[in-house]
Amino acid sequence: VSARSADFRDEFNVKREVSWHDVTVERVVSAIAHRYGLKPQISEMLMDIEIDHADQTEESDMSFLTRMAEMLGAITTVKSGNLLFIMPGGGVNAQGQPLPSFAITRSSG
Repeated sequence: VSARSADFRDEFNVKREVSWHDVTVERVVSAIAHRYGLKPQISEMLMDIEIDHADQTEESDMSFLTRMAEMLGAITTVKSGNLLFIMPGGGVNAQGQPLPSFAITRSSG
């Protein structure tokens, strides 16, 4: 088993003042992703959720996305140049395709 740490960037810690009006989750996540040169990966079931109004007041982009994700039962993170905004534990990737299954066997210890 191998793992990679989150690809967080210092710019994500900059606090911003943004007021979002009449937008979708896809538009918000995509705008933030493009600000950092990341590719947005959003679960299909989240993309078209409408946001009437949300204020990002003295809040970093990552804090804002995390707060928005928690309200929607989602998670957000940066991995391998992608900004993920996805539903957890569904056994599917951001595009809704099933994840492959595989067996893990203990070989030592």
